[in-house]
Amino acid sequence: MINNDMRPRGDLMGPKRDAPADDSATRVVSGLATRLGAGYVVLLLALMLCATPALASYSQSANIKVSLLSQDPDPVQAGSIVEARFKVENFGTKQSGNVSLELLAGPPFELLSKARVDIGSLIGLQNGPDGAVVKYRLAVDAQAPEGNQEVRVRMILGGTAVEPDPFNITVKTPTPILSVESVTWSPETIAAGQKGALDLAVKSRNAYIKNLRATLALAGTSLLPSGESAEQFIGDMPKGASALAHFPLIASTTATSGVESMLVWFMFEDRDGVAYTKNATLSAIIRNEPSYLVNIDDTEGLIEGKQGKLVISVSNTGAAEMRYAIMELLPNDAFDIISSPKLYLGNLASDDYETAEYTLHVKSTGDAVPVMAKLAFKDEFDQEYSTTATLPLTLYTTQQAIALGIITAPRNYLPVIIVLVVALVWWLLRRRKKK
Repeated sequence: MINNDMRPRGDLMGPKRDAPADDSATRVVSGLATRLGAGYVVLLLALMLCATPALASYSQSANIKVSLLSQDPDPVQAGSIVEARFKVENFGTKQSGNVSLELLAGPPFELLSKARVDIGSLIGLQNGPDGAVVKYRLAVDAQAPEGNQEVRVRMILGGTAVEPDPFNITVKTPTPILSVESVTWSPETIAAGQKGALDLAVKSRNAYIKNLRATLALAGTSLLPSGESAEQFIGDMPKGASALAHFPLIASTTATSGVESMLVWFMFEDRDGVAYTKNATLSAIIRNEPSYLVNIDDTEGLIEGKQGKLVISVSNTGAAEMRYAIMELLPNDAFDIISSPKLYLGNLASDDYETAEYTLHVKSTGDAVPVMAKLAFKDEFDQEYSTTATLPLTLYTTQQAIALGIITAPRNYLPVIIVLVVALVWWLLRRRKKK
């Protein structure tokens, strides 16, 4: 006889016990007859005859029961391994024949150990802590639903196979783990007014995921959806599957260079419909290329053989900030640089303007003498920029400067002096004649 009651843990085989002697009842009756007399003997015999069938059924046969002792872990997560421990016991007084236990694995379980285990014979009353324990290792399918999942066994006793009622293994669905595998911006940096795209590669690490949605939280950033919503529906993902969320974007025309942070929210469900929410922080690089203009802002007294002034200006015409700007006037055969050739201009914000003033001594003249001015600066990401501008500079002769009104011609007093001298001589001669 086989039963699937749950029993405490025991060893594979317990120690043997001596069976009760068959002539115990005879000895009891004989003793009572001597002491009590024949009448009492008759009464006792009648009682013993009534009890004989029950005693015989308990003491003269093997009574085999099987139970699920434990599972480890309890509960077991879908997609992992569980050890199921069964106990086989003899509640009868007679020794059994050879006993075997076979596990009949079926979905959602896969047997990892030997299916049939030979236990051998069980002596009478080998139960409780003396019962035989059989262990099986089972792999649980990753798609196994949460709850009690049935597993069956078969008992083989003396050539007879019996299947008790199924046993329950408790399965728990793991908490889904969704990971962001990669974040790709196209292009890597976005300028003000430029279109781009964000691609998010996600992966279901350990469980089936349903109805996955990804939403970009763009409020407070310089990025906007470009033609589509900031929410993307991905759908269902089996365990280990990967998917891609694509977000077309555009940067605001007023976007300034820098790193902007935003959240992406993932909403999904497990196989049982339990809802989950996960978020991740992303960073977008807004990078505007520097745009500037270098010009000759002013000149003064740049005349051959004289000292004059040259003023060069830098205008930031772009959205990017120009940091730590330095202007350097390079040597030139047409003039000597009297002042420092290298001047620090500082930081130039968008639409800002700075000048560098130099004192020159002009050595030669020309209508468009090429002046080389080197500008160096850094952007918001500390990247260095350097450029050399060639600026046309006119250097004048004195006559050109007078003709153009740049300077005033010196007055010629010689005719006046001659007239005065002549007048003086005439006056002196006339005075002498009068005397």
